[in-house]
Amino acid sequence: MSITLSPQQDKAILTWRDWYKELPAAQESLRHMYDAQTGEQYAETVVDRGLDKAPFFLLNGFAGTGKSTVLPFLVEATGLAPNQIVFCSPTGKAAKVMTKKLHAEKMTATATTIHKAIYQPKAMKAYQIEQELFRAQAEFKDIQSSGNSALIREAARRVKQWERDLERAYDENSPRFQLNPDSPSVRGAHLIVVDECSMVDANMADDLRGFGVPILAIGDPGQLPPVDPSGPGFCNRVADAALTEIHRQAADNPIIWASMRIREGDDVPYGSHGDGLLRVIEPHQDDKTFDLDLDAQIIVGTHEKRWQITRKLRKLSGMHGLGPCAGEMMIVTKNSQQHPALVNGTMAFVKDDVGYLNEGSITFNMAITAEDGRDYELKCLQAVPEEHYRGKNNPSAPKRDVFRARQTPNVHEVDYAYAITCHKAQGSQWDEVVVHDQSNVFRADASRWLYTAVTRAAERLTLVI
Repeated sequence: MSITLSPQQDKAILTWRDWYKELPAAQESLRHMYDAQTGEQYAETVVDRGLDKAPFFLLNGFAGTGKSTVLPFLVEATGLAPNQIVFCSPTGKAAKVMTKKLHAEKMTATATTIHKAIYQPKAMKAYQIEQELFRAQAEFKDIQSSGNSALIREAARRVKQWERDLERAYDENSPRFQLNPDSPSVRGAHLIVVDECSMVDANMADDLRGFGVPILAIGDPGQLPPVDPSGPGFCNRVADAALTEIHRQAADNPIIWASMRIREGDDVPYGSHGDGLLRVIEPHQDDKTFDLDLDAQIIVGTHEKRWQITRKLRKLSGMHGLGPCAGEMMIVTKNSQQHPALVNGTMAFVKDDVGYLNEGSITFNMAITAEDGRDYELKCLQAVPEEHYRGKNNPSAPKRDVFRARQTPNVHEVDYAYAITCHKAQGSQWDEVVVHDQSNVFRADASRWLYTAVTRAAERLTLVI
């Protein structure tokens, strides 16, 4: 590789290399430490503390510090071939970006979403999972007296897995997916690389680590934490290595400059910066949001602002009153219970005009082409796009029927994507972005919200303050 790395990047790579090289000995030492413990004692000291799960190396880096640049060097340091590694991220857009960067470095690997890599549609009902859990608990009890620590570890892991699956089965709001312990993507892999790991919640991280494969987790500590109540899964401790120095190439980028000011608590001055690649304007100067010829993603903080922008843009485009029309961009707002690729935040184009939405209908049919190029025929919940015109929790159909439809596996929640919230945008990037600064809504996370929003822009940014 002909790239010249900074001393800080070199140090991060060496730290990772040493960690990975010493990993087998460290794991063996841990196993010996707990070999004498069996039964309940083992479960309490090892399983409950997560010591039975695969270790992970956390590499943190702010925007512009070269996380993507060092990735090929990190892979090279392991001595592994790309086909021995699972590359994944929380969103389809991030996986696509990761794949592009890998290919640019002549690495024949394709990144996937975490959901697609380790989950499968739920084939079992709660009572069936209960039976499997009871069976696993009985096996664990029988094995306790064997003294075989390897068997005890595996039995304890199975109990924990069934407990998590049962908890999800009882949760009506949980996606209808369960962990696939025999995932062909992960079984046999020597390493899992997780990009955008700051978005990964604790439950998903536990599932990933449960495969026993070492993990390289790469994230940005300046971004918003996961919205899941389980909290962050990887960015919950001090990083093993951190990149804080801005690349020479990135130092002149006005978007990176703005992100640094935000991170340091400084205001971003009004005006045009970097030959117009960054514009910071007041609302009355906004000539971008409603420019129908502009191919830009609009990012906001609140649903009310999102609805307002969508209504006006659709009216200007002559689509007011109509359902989704051919060519409109949509966004999946809840993990599909049928299609693992359609995760929360996935973008898709409408293939054919839906026509007028019937007042009082619960669902409508829509054909889409997702960002991975695949076509889907979906039954969609009408209450979702109706919110732009009727507001929150005010569907034209009876609320009870809408609630029931939300629990139905073949009903999808898909919304207009003209303007999206920063949380939905996280993990993705667009060439041009318009950000409406509503960071004040997020109080303690205000600076992280704005930092996350502006770093969604790859080339051009308009910041409306």
